[in-house]
Amino acid sequence: MATEITTLFRLIAVLDNAEEFKRILEENGGACARHRDSGYCRCEEKEMCNIALAEVLGQDPALVKRKWERLLFYLEETGIIKTRKEKAPANRPRRYIKLSDDWMSALEKVIHQEYLNIKEKWEP
Repeated sequence: MATEITTLFRLIAVLDNAEEFKRILEENGGACARHRDSGYCRCEEKEMCNIALAEVLGQDPALVKRKWERLLFYLEETGIIKTRKEKAPANRPRRYIKLSDDWMSALEKVIHQEYLNIKEKWEP
């Protein structure tokens, strides 16, 4: 669980500063530069592809989909993030992720709902 919490906070920190991290990757020959050169960078404003996001977080992009699948699904289901998918060849960005416009409010709702769920369990 601690790993998921750390990953959650790191994902939010990077996505909240997506433009800065995309610039850093571009300047250092990272995923953004490689995919832009090959014509496969389709990130929109405040959005990062799954490969760039994994690279910034020091993860293997090939393993991230399985590793983060449940977490990303939950974050999207609760309105914290939005994902967009595009068709692309292997080893090219296919999933684009960004924080929703009201991600902070969505996070507060999730926390409050978890509080209610726990409280309900313990109330007589």
